Amino acid sequence: LGRRTRRELVGECGPYHCLFSGTRKYHFSEEGGEELLFETEEDPYEENNLAPEDVRMTTALRDRLTAHLAKRGHAAVKDGVLSATA
Repeated sequence: LGRRTRRELVGECGPYHCLFSGTRKYHFSEEGGEELLFETEEDPYEENNLAPEDVRMTTALRDRLTAHLAKRGHAAVKDGVLSATA
């Protein structure tokens, strides 16, 4: 059997949200608005935050997470923008 990679998965735990897309994982914290981006195959322990370096991918995954949360009317989305609530 070949190795399968998930296309997209959204997770939420309190004020923390994440979106898996392929081998990338984007985290957003409502508490302060921190963003993290990891390449999970190369960095399985999530030690190297790629968000500051890979702005294009961070923006793309942020936009997809924002759309998902907006559909649910989540408080972290204000005027179509993912925002810190605390």
